[in-house]
Amino acid sequence: LLEQLKPWPVLAAAMDQMLKAVAARGIGSPSGKPNGLVVLHPGAGSGKKCWPAESFLELARLLKKSGRTVDLILGEVELERWPLSQIEQFEKVANTQRPRTLIELMDGISKAAAFVGNDSGPGHLAGILGVPTVSIFGPKDPTAWRPLGPKVRIVQGEWETVTPSQVLQAIDRGYDSSRMAVFRLLLPDARYPNPRARLAYFED
Repeated sequence: LLEQLKPWPVLAAAMDQMLKAVAARGIGSPSGKPNGLVVLHPGAGSGKKCWPAESFLELARLLKKSGRTVDLILGEVELERWPLSQIEQFEKVANTQRPRTLIELMDGISKAAAFVGNDSGPGHLAGILGVPTVSIFGPKDPTAWRPLGPKVRIVQGEWETVTPSQVLQAIDRGYDSSRMAVFRLLLPDARYPNPRARLAYFED
């Protein structure tokens, strides 16, 4: 992360102090394990930045089926917008967290072997903490607003083309901390006649 911020010395210095404060609290990311805890955060400040809740639910089911433990972070926005029946569906496959403070949020994320979320604050926090992070951006260009961190992966594509199995693929793929890894969903064109969207892998 500090290497990524080298072009901006003031930000790098501030982040260095922040990371030292995080370490002093004893908070850090575990070494990822295939069957470890996966934390999902399906919310964001704007609904336009959200992968559908139904897709997060299916992802949770796939993760549970593979033997992994799933925690779901529900923020104030989700608790206000979501019907109780939707929350109950998630509770069947995931342990729900309702963090009331930043420290509680940090504690819940830092225990994860992987984190999956939208373009939102918790995703940026996960990246900073060094937790293997998959951030789903939809059609928006992630270059300027992606989370920073040594283990950040981006899945990008039109919302309706991003599938839970593709996000699971991004979770399971290894990380290269020296590059930004981006999965872009390419819609069919003359080069790719397959009628289904293709998941392509890029490193910038």
